[in-house]
Amino acid sequence: MLRWIPYAFVRVTAFFIAGILAGIYFGGILNFTGLFLICLAMILFYGLIFFLLKKSFFSNNHFIAIVGFFTMAMLGYLRVSYADETRNAGHIIHHIGETSYYLVTLQNPGEERAKTIKFEAEIKGVKKGDQWLQSSGKIYLYIDKSRQLKYGDQLLVKGKPGAIKPPQNPGEFDYKRFLSFKNIYHQHYLREGDFQVVGNTQNPVFAFAFWAKAWAAGVLAENVDSNRELGIVQALVMGIKDDLDDDTQKAYAASGATHVLAVSGLHVGIIYGIIFFVLSRFQTSARGRWIVAGICILILWFYALLTGLSPSVLRAVTMFTFVIIGQATGRDSNIYNTLAISAFCILMYDPLLIMSLGFQLSYLAVLGIVYVQPRIYNLYVPDQLVLDKLWAITSVALAAQLATAPLCLLYFHQFPTYFFLSNIVVIPGAMGVLCMGLGVLALSFMPALSAALGWLLKWWVYGMNESILAIRKFPFSQITNISLTGLEAVLVFGIIISFLIFFHYKKLRYAWSAVIFSLAFSISHAAGLFATTDKVTIYKINGHTAVDFMVQGDSYLYTDPDFEMTDRKVDFHVEPNHLLSGISRMHWLHHEQVGWIKVVNNVHLAWFRGSSFAMLSEPVPQLTKLKKTFKVDYVLVCKSFDKDLAWIQDNFLFKRIILDGSLSWYQAKRFRKEAEELALPYYSVYDNGAYELELN
Repeated sequence: MLRWIPYAFVRVTAFFIAGILAGIYFGGILNFTGLFLICLAMILFYGLIFFLLKKSFFSNNHFIAIVGFFTMAMLGYLRVSYADETRNAGHIIHHIGETSYYLVTLQNPGEERAKTIKFEAEIKGVKKGDQWLQSSGKIYLYIDKSRQLKYGDQLLVKGKPGAIKPPQNPGEFDYKRFLSFKNIYHQHYLREGDFQVVGNTQNPVFAFAFWAKAWAAGVLAENVDSNRELGIVQALVMGIKDDLDDDTQKAYAASGATHVLAVSGLHVGIIYGIIFFVLSRFQTSARGRWIVAGICILILWFYALLTGLSPSVLRAVTMFTFVIIGQATGRDSNIYNTLAISAFCILMYDPLLIMSLGFQLSYLAVLGIVYVQPRIYNLYVPDQLVLDKLWAITSVALAAQLATAPLCLLYFHQFPTYFFLSNIVVIPGAMGVLCMGLGVLALSFMPALSAALGWLLKWWVYGMNESILAIRKFPFSQITNISLTGLEAVLVFGIIISFLIFFHYKKLRYAWSAVIFSLAFSISHAAGLFATTDKVTIYKINGHTAVDFMVQGDSYLYTDPDFEMTDRKVDFHVEPNHLLSGISRMHWLHHEQVGWIKVVNNVHLAWFRGSSFAMLSEPVPQLTKLKKTFKVDYVLVCKSFDKDLAWIQDNFLFKRIILDGSLSWYQAKRFRKEAEELALPYYSVYDNGAYELELN
């Protein structure tokens, strides 16, 4: 029997999280006022039972526990309802249709993109007609790099922001849903003349944090003179990934070491471990423990300021703050309760963080290290110090990977087979980079010493990079194209937890539960594989044509000649659909190759599983009519087509016209208007996202 008494706050937080998830997935069933009254009544009832039946309170513990846990779940549900900013009547989402101007304040210094700088801004007011109204809401602004703006600038913007679009292709990352958990629903691309700066207002704490981050990034750039190594240093020390090249990021991801590139619990834990080790001799008394705890907490929060108070660092520092306080009490505090308290406080502040991948991976990794790592480590205790340290690092990597594997498979669809080797390199490597990087910052007032340390740091990172690149080249270094649903990820967690409980309690029923979870996983995965059908997908990829014919695990992807297969567009737009469709092999072909047949006047035809397609992807010679009328099912109109839809009506017999995603905004608008005037059946990939045609 599991003994829950030492884990009181774990249970409270678990039910609180359950209420949050219920609010996210089933929100709207209960209105805010009714929910608040239910929670208030439950809390009052709980207190009344305690005071009236104090002597028999604990003898009725099962009933009281049910009431208490239900109250915590309702509190989580209520907190989600309150966190949804769109419930505010003044939110921009309720005024977007009539807005002609709006006033915003920039909330950060901006994030550099290829051609623009992305700012997060807070809306303060909107103009409807001749009247200004107070408003609220967050928005992303994309502004040309030539315009120098800073944190706190207040902008008067002409026009209205656009709603963030849902995924445009099957299986594509749902950016709209992702931003909704940050209460961001709109974006606006601004050109010169669309806005003007009307003032500046700043929070002094954030202003200092952003200044400190810019200063630290500048100092590191001055002392590390290699772009590739500087990108790693800034990512490891500051959490800045702007200068990381694609090859380096892919190498770290393929080797299972990408977690070191995001400043989070690992980095904060390393800094805390170093400080704790240096000050450990002062912890012989209660007063000494609290002094050391205070110093550790101050340094960690100062480090959070250096990183610009990024959300991932704030989560990690908050978590370690509770751990430090728990240790300072001198009591035999339970680490699981400490972690639960930190998670409860973070989620009480922002319950939508439960949907953050960083939050999920951080807590799962820590739980894996706390519970699983000692058990793995105790399986083998080396006699030699070096082997002992290597085994300790390996056991940490194994524990963290085991705890986070289902989520990694769900979100990233890949598994690094040599993660235990890469972590032997990157964990000590990250410790060295953090120590030397912070040393460069601390010695910045002594240029000679900081330059020497920066030179050593550069070569340290060079060695780490080359080691990771070498591991990536090992045979079978990565298992890719793993398709996992959310339900299947939950079932994998069930298998892992069942086996852990079985090995802990040596009870056969827990082994049987693992078997049941495994059987359910197998059935679910097999059902998904057999459910795949042959289909055609015409993707929405800005500026490009991409038509995918999928049959029995093979994909025949036809693209325009300008499409680059090495481009990220494939990973983002095409690969998710292949995973959903059970595609194991992709054949990339241009339409000049086998499949599309070029007929008269630059018209290409293709046949697939009983359906026919005409592609108009080139200018058509100045002829009023083709020599023959083509009978096809679908006509795909691409960006280079220079006729009107009446020409298509005269030369083709078809079921539907498809307006390709390669069209410009003007072309798509013109063709839509023509199709409606001529009463032609059409579908606009440009406006509505990918077109899918399932064929049996």
